[in-house]
Amino acid sequence: MSARSSRRLMPVLVVGLALVLVVAIAAVISRPETATGEPVGNSVPVALTAQGLPRDTSIGVILSLGSAQGSEWKDAAQGAAVAAHRLAAGGSPVILETRDDRGTSQGARDAVAELAAQKVAGIVLATSGEHVPAALQAAQEAEIPVLLPYYSGELSGFDTAYSLTPGPQPVSAAMKSALGEAGHVMLIDLGGPAPEGINPAERRAPAAGDDLNTLAVEVSKLAAPQRGEPVDAVLITGPATRQAAMVHALQQRNISLPLVLGPAATSPGFESALHEAGGSASSRLLSVGTGAVDAAALRPGDEGRAMSGFLAAVRVMAEDPQVMNLTGDQPFAKVAPVAEAHSHDAVIALVHAAAHAKSGEPGAVAGQLDKLSLQAGHGIAGGDLDLGRDADQAQAVVLHLASQDLGLRPAPSGARIPARWFAGPAGN
Repeated sequence: MSARSSRRLMPVLVVGLALVLVVAIAAVISRPETATGEPVGNSVPVALTAQGLPRDTSIGVILSLGSAQGSEWKDAAQGAAVAAHRLAAGGSPVILETRDDRGTSQGARDAVAELAAQKVAGIVLATSGEHVPAALQAAQEAEIPVLLPYYSGELSGFDTAYSLTPGPQPVSAAMKSALGEAGHVMLIDLGGPAPEGINPAERRAPAAGDDLNTLAVEVSKLAAPQRGEPVDAVLITGPATRQAAMVHALQQRNISLPLVLGPAATSPGFESALHEAGGSASSRLLSVGTGAVDAAALRPGDEGRAMSGFLAAVRVMAEDPQVMNLTGDQPFAKVAPVAEAHSHDAVIALVHAAAHAKSGEPGAVAGQLDKLSLQAGHGIAGGDLDLGRDADQAQAVVLHLASQDLGLRPAPSGARIPARWFAGPAGN
């Protein structure tokens, strides 16, 4: 796909599912005014309804395709398609307008301009990286609210931008927790901001073309037990693919230290890059993020049932060869193994804001977001969502990587067991 054609991706208009599907799934959730703490039923159905949603409401979704900066999230972002599918099944269809920002600042501005011309109610900015502020600035000038499911950077100065992932302070706090009792930490900075409040004993910042295997040899020497104050943990930050390459290089040297990875490692792009490099999932690999992982479906209570409803929708969509991904260039089944809950919840939040405003105008939608508080009964899968709360107050938890098939979603093609993140204590 050319750069030009990838920018003008066909809008995905999600139409209603057949009646037999709706009947087979269960009753429809129809509770946009659910009070805080209202219990959810024994199961959360696939079909969702947003009462009051104006007809022909459209939402923009911005991806970074190919191998561009931020592209590690492009398949996770397919959760947005899951949200639209569920809403269509419940009689509240929403139009998704998908654009590619090419992972650049100019591409980001262009994508926002195109979505503004389409009169979208809001934008799900499903990417991360240095180009994100350009998109936020363009959206603010166009007075379009933005939800960011995967960006953990600063949002100060952007009044109608909301992150669904913890900000820099809780991320840093969780990283410190993941490091546990380590007293001689080595930071390998592969790009991006360094965690706050962590003072590494050793720090390396290899350039893009540097040999990471050479650095891995140095780490093994610094971690030697006979050395005075040996390195006892490694903290790695930067883009997902570079983190994966660094992890593989360290694994090649049989370095058994705890490896704490930046949030980009929780993306499908990291797991894919690690597998392609020949690396493996290990209990020594930790990262940080929210608890909105597949294993949450196994927990008792409302949040477990909400994640189960999301994963049930993923399975239903994967079984239908006519259901396509956001860009309409491959069946949804191809991305079903990694379509993720945060992008799903971003669409659900914008839809409920539009329903409460009874308008698809971005200004009216923005006016509802600050006071929007959603629980499992509204159909969100990643836990209670209060957009009026500062992102730096959101909790980040320690995550562990393991090759384990929970049987909750379609597996990738081939015999490979996918690596999944699990929430749990650091255990170092």
